[in-house]
Amino acid sequence: MTTARRSLATGLGAIALGAGAALLAGSRTWEETSVPRPSPLPPATVVHTGNALLPWLPALALVGLAGAGAILATRGAARRVVGVIIAVAGIGVVVAAVRGFSYTAGWALLALVGGLAIVAGGIEAVRKGATWPAMGARYDRAAPDAGEGGKPAKERPVTEVTMWDDLDRGIDPTER
Repeated sequence: MTTARRSLATGLGAIALGAGAALLAGSRTWEETSVPRPSPLPPATVVHTGNALLPWLPALALVGLAGAGAILATRGAARRVVGVIIAVAGIGVVVAAVRGFSYTAGWALLALVGGLAIVAGGIEAVRKGATWPAMGARYDRAAPDAGEGGKPAKERPVTEVTMWDDLDRGIDPTER
């Protein structure tokens, strides 16, 4: 179980750090252009960020980041599907970063590393996601008619505590 938890932490950490790196790189200046203005005004300098030049870069990084949260909430086949979506988003970040090398090398390289980390985390989720621990059943919603000790909610005595328990289970206590 320890290796499964470590693998989960490594995969989610790679996705989160990769998405953070891609978002950071995209928010920085990748290109400056000079726009001529009428005389006597000097030319204006226009700053272009990676997000402005490649708008899908931050969107795909956010998909990867959201996918890391979705991995925690899913199990089995759904977790594998989420892993595939994360890996595809990471490939999109890598493609954006490669296109970004025509503007800048430094920030595009950081985006590339971030995209590769997202891809690696997504592949890790596909490969080992089935063995990763999942959220416990205590977070699952109880059956609406299940009460204390197996008694249906309608057969229990009505007290403040049972009314609050009914609300927690999604039962309207005023309908009894």
